[in-house]
Amino acid sequence: MSTNSQTTAKLDAYLQKALAEKRPDLLRVMVRIAQRDGADARVRALLTERGRSVVSVLSGGRVLVTVVAVGDLEPLAASDDVERISFDAVVKTQ
Repeated sequence: MSTNSQTTAKLDAYLQKALAEKRPDLLRVMVRIAQRDGADARVRALLTERGRSVVSVLSGGRVLVTVVAVGDLEPLAASDDVERISFDAVVKTQ
């Protein structure tokens, strides 16, 4: 699978590495939706087509949290309706 640099530029460094290594695990990610009419519905439809669902919604609906496979990253990032995809790391306070 070849990667398009414009597409992978939407992925944070951790996800770019996961894609390059073709990691088999599922990843919890945050998908920032572009401010375009219908973008939310189109991104949700893309997730549904890939058998994924939205876990939660943040930032007034502009960020969708979901669990995806590495193979889902490129199709999501290729969408004009997606601005950025970031790994949703667990943050623990001490």
